Amino acid sequence: MFLSKRAQAVLENENFLFQHMLLANSDLYDEKENPKGYINLGTADSNLSSDILIEKLNEEGVWKFDHSLQQYFETRGILRLRTAMAKFMNHFFHPLDKIDPQNLFFFPGVASCINILAHCLADPGDVIISPTPVYPRIQPSLQQLSLVDMWPAQLTSTLREEEQFPFQLTLQRIEEEYQRATEAGKNVRGIILLNPNNPLGHVYSSEMVLDILNFCCSHRIHAIIDEVYALSVFDKNVKFKSTLTLPVPDPERTHVLYGLSKDFALAGFRVGVIYTRNNSLHTVLKEGSSFISIPSSIMKISAYLLEDLQWCETFIKENCSRLAKACQLCKNKLEKLGLPVCESVGGFCLWVDFRQP
Repeated sequence: MFLSKRAQAVLENENFLFQHMLLANSDLYDEKENPKGYINLGTADSNLSSDILIEKLNEEGVWKFDHSLQQYFETRGILRLRTAMAKFMNHFFHPLDKIDPQNLFFFPGVASCINILAHCLADPGDVIISPTPVYPRIQPSLQQLSLVDMWPAQLTSTLREEEQFPFQLTLQRIEEEYQRATEAGKNVRGIILLNPNNPLGHVYSSEMVLDILNFCCSHRIHAIIDEVYALSVFDKNVKFKSTLTLPVPDPERTHVLYGLSKDFALAGFRVGVIYTRNNSLHTVLKEGSSFISIPSSIMKISAYLLEDLQWCETFIKENCSRLAKACQLCKNKLEKLGLPVCESVGGFCLWVDFRQP
């Protein structure tokens, strides 16, 4: 055997969907240049507001090489970036308690944040419950390297008595899957929730999030809340409220994730951040960041962007407006083809039923 058992497990659980996405991106469709290329419907990135980003990130003061780039740095996030992100989150997320830069830990993308949290919070063979449908990289983010399994809490288009719309998340669904997992002999270490949801485009109410936080607290398991689409809610009738605004019952086991890949359409920057008040976890995350860190140049450029709160407000407002128009355009086209579309209020995705003949 050439590889370790952990590496063999990665081979056995290779994410073919992700590999096909990479293939599609290497041979993209173009009406004139590549009419036989792929149209990639599986990657959640956006170019809707590239013109605004290009103008901002080509400003003269964005970045220049200096001697600090020849030195080692705080791999968990340089102080300038942590300070900028804390001010940004205090401004836009309206947290109950002000964000302390000491509680922020940066990694190359939210998927890396999930991966290292799986490594820190669970052992191989343990499970973390996730409502599904869900972003397909959640499972490999938990399973690859850390060998932690995702236990699905399957939401469906078939309504139960207490449910009001398709794929509605309820505490009962979570309770049932927790019981099934424990009865199957699994050690449940936490619940991961994407809010706003990818791919459904749902925004969960504060009451629903609090129900999950209280459930986690009562069972002494972790709550990982991924809010990477927090500022991409484009339906003006829906207001997203961050977990940070809530009276969290167990701060030591509640961890909130954010990043620049979605709200700022900067997937190529690979900037993800964990907010946690668990001091023991702080130490492990600091050590882990030395192996998987964001380049300091990207940290500085990201800080430059986040420090300009007025520009951020303008960008987010315009980006949401463009997302709303794009969503409505796609929805109209799909429904014209007779394809049912799940109602979406935020994010980049539409959940479409292709089962119709």
